[in-house]
Amino acid sequence: MAFVVKKQLSLDFLGEGWHGAYINFTLPSLKVSLEQSTPTQEEIEADPKKYTLEMVTFLEEHFIDGKGWNGNELVDLTKDDIQELPSAVFAKGVELLSGAPSPNS
Repeated sequence: MAFVVKKQLSLDFLGEGWHGAYINFTLPSLKVSLEQSTPTQEEIEADPKKYTLEMVTFLEEHFIDGKGWNGNELVDLTKDDIQELPSAVFAKGVELLSGAPSPNS
């Protein structure tokens, strides 16, 4: 049986226009977390692009929905938009899904 635990990442930290913007993710199950290998610092430094792309895929797989600021209004986000968002969103998303304390709590 699969259980869905939704976590919301507020994008308010991005500043003007982003108030009310967010991304909803599903938290990975313990099974998924155990199956996913954690690269060593040396592996990350040897090929940072590979590691980053793996983490982008991880975020996309756990994406549910969201709202983003297009410069005029809040618009619906899709998983494909993750790579278009500022890198700070990427870092906070990985932190949120890795089990670190939520930046919204």
